[in-house]
Amino acid sequence: MDNLNQSLNNYEITSAYITRKGNRNYNEDSVISIATLNRCLYGVADGLGGQGFGRVASDTAVNSVKRIFEDESYDTDSFLNDAFVKVQQELMNKKAVGDYGDMMTTLALVHIAGDIRWAHIGDTRVYLFDDGSIEDQTLDHSVPQALVYADEITFDEIRHHPDRNRLLRAIGKEWSKDEFTLSDIHDIKSGEAILICSDGFWEYVLESEMEETLRSSPTVEEWLKQMERIIVNRGHDYDMDNYSAVAVMIK
Repeated sequence: MDNLNQSLNNYEITSAYITRKGNRNYNEDSVISIATLNRCLYGVADGLGGQGFGRVASDTAVNSVKRIFEDESYDTDSFLNDAFVKVQQELMNKKAVGDYGDMMTTLALVHIAGDIRWAHIGDTRVYLFDDGSIEDQTLDHSVPQALVYADEITFDEIRHHPDRNRLLRAIGKEWSKDEFTLSDIHDIKSGEAILICSDGFWEYVLESEMEETLRSSPTVEEWLKQMERIIVNRGHDYDMDNYSAVAVMIK
């Protein structure tokens, strides 16, 4: 578990992340946790494609995003939009010149620079908490989420739906337009927390458990540890997917 502490606009921001392979042969998830004096960036990418190609996709995504973030001249207001477009272009170019099969990746990014904003594609989720309760969260770009929109299943039924892994949007799929979803701008407040996690993580941790463990955790590291205990205890008899998460607390 790696952590990162940062002071920004009189707020103390602490973060930690985990990324595990579960019971799979490869860990095809990649994680971003990086900060400068006045900006923070956190993210999770969950690669798809098998034969290790998913790892190539997720690594390509996070490395491309890091290069943009480390360029001090980037436009803060358009960063997330530019990052997703750039990642899509880079991955499609890589697929065009190499034998990578149908590799793709999800991507969820949270950018903090005076305010908080996030963007996502696929079923890697972002949760925003305020005083221990979920205030906002992303909605998956997946077949089960579409069934929720159609009132055919409930939101809670997404976790164990037989088509849960069927994505409607991803980095590396052909786009006819920008396929990612960009959040509204949120003001930074003390007492907020953020969780970015792949589907292998939220599959085993209910939203109510995310809230309960947050309320009982004095540090961001303890919050992640408590949630990982739930994953291991609940998933050890199953074919556990890779699971990764970045947790952030603002004080």
